Amino acid sequence: MRVSSLCRVRDIVFLAGLTMVVASGCLFAPDVATASSHHTQAQDVGDGGTADDAVRRILLATSPMPQDIFEIRQRLEAHGGKLRAHLVVNGGHNNPTRTKAHRIKFMAFETYSNTTPGKTLDEDELFLGFFLGEKNDVLEVLSGFVEIIAWDRTKQVYNFWELIGTQWHYRGDSNDVLTNIKQINLADSSPTFTFVRQSPTDRVPVLRCSGCHTLGGPIMKELEVPHNDWWTQAHLLNLGPYRLQAGSNATNPAHVAARLFDETKEATDATNLSIQVKKGMDRLLAARANQGEGERSLKQQLRSLFTTMEINLVSDRVALTERERHNGAVELPQDFFVDSRLVGRRESIPVPLALYKEALRQVGSRFAPGETPGLVETHHAFLVPARSSMDNRTIETLMQQGVLDEELVADVLAVDFTTPVFSPSRASLMRFVPETAKDAAELRGQLLSALKTAPPDDRAAQELLANLTEPTRTAAAHQQAAMAYLAACGQAATSLEAVVDWLRVAAQRRHELEKVETARHPQGGITEPGFRVIFPVYAQEPEAGEFRLDPTTGRAVRSAP
Repeated sequence: MRVSSLCRVRDIVFLAGLTMVVASGCLFAPDVATASSHHTQAQDVGDGGTADDAVRRILLATSPMPQDIFEIRQRLEAHGGKLRAHLVVNGGHNNPTRTKAHRIKFMAFETYSNTTPGKTLDEDELFLGFFLGEKNDVLEVLSGFVEIIAWDRTKQVYNFWELIGTQWHYRGDSNDVLTNIKQINLADSSPTFTFVRQSPTDRVPVLRCSGCHTLGGPIMKELEVPHNDWWTQAHLLNLGPYRLQAGSNATNPAHVAARLFDETKEATDATNLSIQVKKGMDRLLAARANQGEGERSLKQQLRSLFTTMEINLVSDRVALTERERHNGAVELPQDFFVDSRLVGRRESIPVPLALYKEALRQVGSRFAPGETPGLVETHHAFLVPARSSMDNRTIETLMQQGVLDEELVADVLAVDFTTPVFSPSRASLMRFVPETAKDAAELRGQLLSALKTAPPDDRAAQELLANLTEPTRTAAAHQQAAMAYLAACGQAATSLEAVVDWLRVAAQRRHELEKVETARHPQGGITEPGFRVIFPVYAQEPEAGEFRLDPTTGRAVRSAP
């Protein structure tokens, strides 16, 4: 499931004659009493009736069960709460039309809150995702598939639900997701997503949700402003040739879609969804800290430091069309060059607009080729993967618990620091991490003992060993080296060759996003290939791991074999 991504879209299925993409509303809905004749009353949804979340307490508490997004929303609003809709375009901000083969054009992700005494629900306790398509060029809500993430107050985890057709399905919870990914990113020679439970009579498969929600919480790829392909008050979504058909008919999917795009009624700035997703992350991590990690080892928890378990996308903060209107420089995000945990939040790297556009021409950039002619870049330029907020929050939680400290975090991140995401060198160090340690001092001691056994030609291990042992290699020294590198990048930003280098490395990291261990999920990857159009493509793209950025010059160099 994804909250763009909250819930994740993958396999194409046919449901009641409607082509849907399995992924991861309406103020009005049919009167429940008049709709009850077609409802199934005794459906086993898979949770054993024990879930303590808004789905079980509100939606499934009484018969008949809601059977589409319209009835779900009616049940929630009748309970006294408020829904807020957040919209994202599927083909890219400037490519809403796509082709007729892609019926789903937009996705809606809703939050729900309730302040009624005795029924209170915080907005980060319930997330819903569903689709919008078109019929005769009129946008309408598609009701055949709904995904829900709901906070379980007893288990203190998120539950994952799906409504497919008219059938409800409980898919598992945050702990099941952690079980799925327990062998991922441990420097294992054959990493695989594991089953939740296995016995001759009880075989629960890998959750589809674990491919995106890798750490078990809500996610949103475009978490920080400018929320590239989302509806915001500053950047309303481009509807292309599609029309909105206003009306108050509760059973009319077109009328519902029109309300979702009306900021006076439904549409909510994506910044609000970002806030709720972050609150959900913090809620989950706080619960884990209070309850303990159960069967999850320290080694599994430390993956967020040595590698990237989830990702966010970062870009220029101003739309490319606005840059062109004012001839403003394109600002490349700092997190592309170096991890902000190592240097703190600094300025982006400005590139003259004409220079950037020439670099796009030289790499043969195209966005959504074959769909909307003439597009060469995303709505906000230079959209690239970055370390996720959930990974950073995980690191902060471990620091609060005393398992990590600033010096140890900096020592690790300083290894291959010009590759802030998808660094094979840094990820390989996981094999030296112990299963347990009571505090940062003990962790440091065990790391030192293990690293001393590494062969001399293991460059990453020798670098981390030096970082941990040499007195001059302090967090302040690592920061100073990284800032000198950023200064070199700033000086190189007026060089066409350097900007072309950066575009190629950006393409490499986008490609790596589809190749890393977390992308080996048996049911798809977070880039949603074939469904969403997220990145531009270049005439010739590097292989995964082909280049890295030189810490002295900021230019691309071939990675060491």
